[in-house]
Formats: sequence, C-alpha cells, structure tokens
Amino acid sequence: MAEASCIQHAFALRLLAASIVKAGKRDMEKRLDEHPSKISMQQYLLLLLLLDQPQGLREASQQMGLEPSTLVPMVDELVRKGFLQRSQDRHDRRRVLLEIMPEGKTLLAHVPAVQEHDAIASGLTVLGKEKTALLLSLLWEFAQCMPSEGILQAHLPEKLQTLSDESSCETAS
Repeated sequence: MAEASCIQHAFALRLLAASIVKAGKRDMEKRLDEHPSKISMQQYLLLLLLLDQPQGLREASQQMGLEPSTLVPMVDELVRKGFLQRSQDRHDRRRVLLEIMPEGKTLLAHVPAVQEHDAIASGLTVLGKEKTALLLSLLWEFAQCMPSEGILQAHLPEKLQTLSDESSCETAS
C-alpha cells in the first residue's frame, strides 16, 4: 500500500475507532450513572478483569494499560465500597492479590457491559452474523499486527477473543 494511502487509511480508522469507542462509553456510563454504586467505567472494567481469578496489582494494571500508581486509587475506592478485597498471595507473601467480592459480582450481574439497545450492539445486529464475524476477525488480525506497546497487546484477556469467536448477532428484520 502506498505510504500516503496508508496514512489516510490510518487516520480514517482512528476516527472510526474513536466514534465507536465514544458510543460504547456513552452507553456504559449511562448504565453506571443509573446504578447506586456510582463507580467509574475503569473501576467496572477492573471488576470484570478480576471476575475469573484474583490478580496482582501489576498484572491488572498491565492488562488495563494503566500504571500501577493510577490503579491504586481505583482499587482503594472499590475496597472501601466492598466490591474488592486485597489478600496476600499464598505462594508469595510479598505479593498482594486483588479479588472481587460477592458484592462486586452482584454489581456486574446487575450492570451488563453491553445491552441489546446499545449503539454498538445495534450496529452489529444490522450488519448480521457473517459481517460481524468478519469484522471481528479482521480487527483481531489487525491488532496482532500492531506494535506490542499498543493497547491491544498480548495482555488482552483471551476471554474477549472467545467472545468475538462466539458472535451471535442476528440480521435485523
């Protein structure tokens, strides 16, 4: 691909991605604002990250693309609200694990990450199952081509890849 064309495509992709992220963030923030917990979107994402298993602060910060010092105040607030707990690693007493509490799991159950009427879900429904699968496949392939310091690096939870493989969008009638 010619360099000028590549730059134009990169710019167009950046604008499209920003628009999609903005729509998803708007829908999620609306749900979080309506919930009595009053947690931030990043705090919500941290709870999702810890849903399957406890993790150390460093691992969680790497997966979220944040510095550990940025994550500490979020963790403190989630601990204060009873959604997370810090515990000592049984294998390494120097390491502190972050573990989601039952209250955090309840919050995640009551505030879904995506709902049918969200802008992104609606758009994927209109695209239909085959085009959605193709779109996700191409985006995953593209993410693997990006330099490792990008936000989509090997730290991205495999659960998200599984979710994209199990796309269940239906064509709108």
